[in-house]
Amino acid sequence: MIASIVFIACILTHIFPSLALGTDAIEDVDAFGWAIQKFNTVPFQPPKFQVSTSGRPISPGYIILTPNSLVGTSTKALITTDTGELIWHSQPAGTNYLFNNLNVQTLRNNQVLTYWNGTKSGLSSELGFGYGHVSILDTSYKEIYRICPKINLVTSNGATYECPLDFHEAFITDRGTLIATVYNVTSTDLTSVGGPKNGYVFDSVFLEIDIPTQKILFRWSPLEAGILVNASHLGISGISGGGTKANPLDWFHMNSIQSVGDGYLVNSRHTWSTYMLDKKGNVKWTLKGDTGGDFALDLKGHFSWQHYAQLSDLTTHSAKLTLFDNHNNFGPFHGTSPSTSLSFQLSFATRSATLLSTLVDANQTIYSDAQGSSSQLQNGNTMLCYGNLPVLKEFGPLGDVHMSLQFGDMNSIYSYRGFRKEWRGAPSGKPDVMVKGNKVYMSWNGATDITQWSIYGRSIDKEGTEMSGGFRILGNLPKSGFETEYTLNRNVTSIMVVASQGQRKLGESAVVTVASRKKDERF
Repeated sequence: MIASIVFIACILTHIFPSLALGTDAIEDVDAFGWAIQKFNTVPFQPPKFQVSTSGRPISPGYIILTPNSLVGTSTKALITTDTGELIWHSQPAGTNYLFNNLNVQTLRNNQVLTYWNGTKSGLSSELGFGYGHVSILDTSYKEIYRICPKINLVTSNGATYECPLDFHEAFITDRGTLIATVYNVTSTDLTSVGGPKNGYVFDSVFLEIDIPTQKILFRWSPLEAGILVNASHLGISGISGGGTKANPLDWFHMNSIQSVGDGYLVNSRHTWSTYMLDKKGNVKWTLKGDTGGDFALDLKGHFSWQHYAQLSDLTTHSAKLTLFDNHNNFGPFHGTSPSTSLSFQLSFATRSATLLSTLVDANQTIYSDAQGSSSQLQNGNTMLCYGNLPVLKEFGPLGDVHMSLQFGDMNSIYSYRGFRKEWRGAPSGKPDVMVKGNKVYMSWNGATDITQWSIYGRSIDKEGTEMSGGFRILGNLPKSGFETEYTLNRNVTSIMVVASQGQRKLGESAVVTVASRKKDERF
């Protein structure tokens, strides 16, 4: 029997050419004219990538994205190769639900996938956060945890949500806990920013959650920590919040939290600041993008509206801090300063922040108003995701661009963050197979180890009668892209396929019946 047999974004499209994807993808276009892929075996429609490489070293790993449409309801979480060849695609999210912040992390020494799935409300000031849960998947893509803690939140519209977590952070700590954000409507005095004395703000709070029990172990609020509302660079307005209960001011906008030792690094977009907290939540130091805060800041190191602050190489005397500097939004610098990655050497002895690097592509100036990430790669490169613009760039240690990638029209699609991570997936389900005419199509969503497909069939004789002996091998062929195509050269009544890595069988599909044919109808 068969069970016992094992056989052997980021560059504008008019500037950079695309790399070929292989023969498996059916090309089509989305509503904005951007090329997308379609397949026979699955309903997925990932974007085609426009890619340019310099020939200099690229770090190993896959591209990790959550492309969302600015218009319409298209949302997905993706793992792909550099050229856009699909590795894994999320299942449909459900009506009005979004994917965000897909990442590869480690939980108890095992690789896991994490992503946020939830909804956003309709208020203009609420468009920058959401309500949902964080899913944690193992390497078989089984959801092993769904993080949805019980917490009482006040919402601006009085609505209640099944799960309260915001999408801005889902950080798994070395302690095996999850750090996530929530937004809570809170009353406070807004006269210092031109608002009412009995005003309202969105207090962006982070929680540290025990993953198995979902018990909240630690909670931190910037308001309760004593950070003043007038530290915000976002004034009272319709789009940022009018300071009323129905339309609160989004004054802090926490967008990344990193567990650092027994403390936390917190980044605030709207105060242009990154805060180091001790284990009790007291502020140890602040790096501010305009004044430097507790540090003397290089003149060329000013930043604003920044995302994804990360600390590394921490000692008692110094640390390296890297962030994605949007440098664009309402007010100063909008459209005048390109978005960059900044790295600083922080000296705790001299209280200085020395600028180590600024990463800008001289051939393409990008102004990202929101979202984004800058992450250090294992070979010394740096990956930038430009957030609300569908572009990723990988820079080398000398600041030169090694790869540029665009995954959608500049006005239509975005990914909150984007990463390059190594990942090895072994799906628990079966491979997909479909027969159309004399073509057999096969794929296995999320399988990273396939090198070969083997095709088996039950044959029929010249009279159209099924021959005895069960399944027989029809052919072997190397995997070619996400979906591999095989041409039948004999009549069969049913088909199944086997995925292998060399001599090692990985999985077999269900049996698919082939449409009946007349006796004289041949392939």
